[in-house]
Amino acid sequence: MGHAGVRPGDARLRPDAARTLAAESLDDPQWRDAYLDRIQRTVERDKNHPSVIAWSLGNEAGDGQNLAAMAAWIHERDPSRPVHYEADRLARYVDIYGEMYRTPAVVHRIGQGRLRPGETFCPAVDGAGDPADDRRNGMPFVYTEFAHAMGNGPGGLAEYMRLCEQYPRVQGGFVWEWIDQGLRSSDALGRELFAYGGDFGEDLHDANYICDGLMFPDRTPSPGMLEYQKVIEPVVIEPSSSGRISIRNRYAFLDLSHLRFTWSVSQDGDPIADGRLSVPHVAAGECVDIPVPEAYGEGERWLTVQAELAEPTAWAPEGHVVAWGQIPPTATSAPTALTDTRAPAQSAGEHISLGPARFDRRTGRLVGLGDHRFDGPQLALWRAPTDNDLACAQGDARYWKDRGLDRLRHRTVSVDPRDAGLTVVVRSSAANSDSGYLSTYRWDTDGRRLRVRVHTEPFGYWPERADTFAEAMVDPDLPDEERKELLRRDKAPSLARIGLLRQLPEEWSQIQWFGAGPGEAYPDSRQAARIGRFHATVDELQTPYVRPQDNGSRADVRWAEITDRTGAGIRIEGEPLFSLARRWSDRHLAAARHQTDLAPEPLIYLYTDHVVHGVGSGAVGPGVLPQYRLDVRAADFAFILSTTAWTQRRSRPACAGRLSVRRVRRPCR
Repeated sequence: MGHAGVRPGDARLRPDAARTLAAESLDDPQWRDAYLDRIQRTVERDKNHPSVIAWSLGNEAGDGQNLAAMAAWIHERDPSRPVHYEADRLARYVDIYGEMYRTPAVVHRIGQGRLRPGETFCPAVDGAGDPADDRRNGMPFVYTEFAHAMGNGPGGLAEYMRLCEQYPRVQGGFVWEWIDQGLRSSDALGRELFAYGGDFGEDLHDANYICDGLMFPDRTPSPGMLEYQKVIEPVVIEPSSSGRISIRNRYAFLDLSHLRFTWSVSQDGDPIADGRLSVPHVAAGECVDIPVPEAYGEGERWLTVQAELAEPTAWAPEGHVVAWGQIPPTATSAPTALTDTRAPAQSAGEHISLGPARFDRRTGRLVGLGDHRFDGPQLALWRAPTDNDLACAQGDARYWKDRGLDRLRHRTVSVDPRDAGLTVVVRSSAANSDSGYLSTYRWDTDGRRLRVRVHTEPFGYWPERADTFAEAMVDPDLPDEERKELLRRDKAPSLARIGLLRQLPEEWSQIQWFGAGPGEAYPDSRQAARIGRFHATVDELQTPYVRPQDNGSRADVRWAEITDRTGAGIRIEGEPLFSLARRWSDRHLAAARHQTDLAPEPLIYLYTDHVVHGVGSGAVGPGVLPQYRLDVRAADFAFILSTTAWTQRRSRPACAGRLSVRRVRRPCR
């Protein structure tokens, strides 16, 4: 609900003049009647709507005696409902304390009731005295706005929701905002796009800052919406400390009798058993522990449990999934290893052969595997900046560009073929830059598969990153060593990724993987991804953000196959990695303003990343939390490559599931 910023006759004023008058009127008694008239009409109009649970004095409308007068009138007219207003930062006349875009570290202090009298965050004031004397510490707290949903993100939703469960007075909050406000339009060639600021010839605009919703303009849910859905599920399904399935009811009033529970077990991504889970009565706020199905067999097994609607409702059909959880295996499968037999590297003309692989003799670049030709790998440290990367406070995108990470040049230092394999050393840095990475690639083969072990480390001068974000990003109550490490990472020089880039034939447009999916996932936005076996085309991997930016990363990939429609291609496996593929370069992606600017190139860019930077929500609010930041560091990782024609499918042993249920009550935490 807004406030009366100007009198009825002032509607013709320019917007900037109207905002100035509104700001000056907050403490002007001559304006009090206009404010009170607006609030009175609104309250009288909506007072009998049961869906109205609180009154708000407005949003980002400043502070002053007229706002206090509005609150006083509401308290007298309707004492049954609380009053909220985020600009009353000392909570002098409201009943609900609310703040915008506070970091989890700050909310931790708020949840503990440790605000000092007079302490504020905007403007920054330390305050002094006993927290017991500050009335805010006894009030419910809401995130008036948090998790700004602009572009790829928001990250860190799980941390915010965890604080809501840890501290009962932290009530939850409101993501800004519901939907991207892009307007359906077309370019000069008639191609449809969603237009935003600057697309209509206007001189002054906010570019794509109105495209900051959980839904795309056509009402398609974004990955951020799926992430938000997951972290606020009304039922939490997770492993318990006793090795059972924990089912926790988050509903405030409902038991779980309207839901049915199903389970399934997969082995190396393939389903092998499923059934119905008999769950006893679970009252609101209660937890139960239930034994897991007993399944046997080799490989990596995951148990997935779903809570589904037992009957159709007005808002969803029977079988709609309300919540889900996965129980990880007690031990994952060891990465595939080569056999003990090693083939020597041999020089032949312009190439060096190593088992099924061919390398350029001069550069040491892998140019073929079996019958397939391609180019790579190259070290990759940059990504097309997200809207959150471009935020001014933490300055990641600016730092990456200043270091030249978007224009790396790769110079081969040495190529050393030996009986045990091939060692290639490459220096990667940008022109006119005195910092970069030195990478050592150690290739070996058992005659059928090819392994690369990579050691990469920074060299030269990496200056401090100009991080001007002032609020605490690290919880002061953490153990000393953990706190110091996170403080270091919070301000340290950063990278977008550490991984390898390969350029593959354009017909290799089919991807199958065993890992997290089906949608994109980043270190701080991956709650909605589950472990399984998935298939997609390269085009289906892309997320069409209104302003193009980095997207499509798949997390915890154990193995991936990228092939043409006949199944011919390569398989990459090893330690869990982040993987993505697209038809255009990152520089092309970064230069695009709309999806229609992305013209496919005659090849596929495949990234296999050892580690990537989080996404945060720094476009408005906190950036990437320190635990998800990628600082400039050395890295060691390894992959095994083979052609799909040589891939041997392991036979699956028979597997059965058996489930017994015994209720174990415990208090909710």
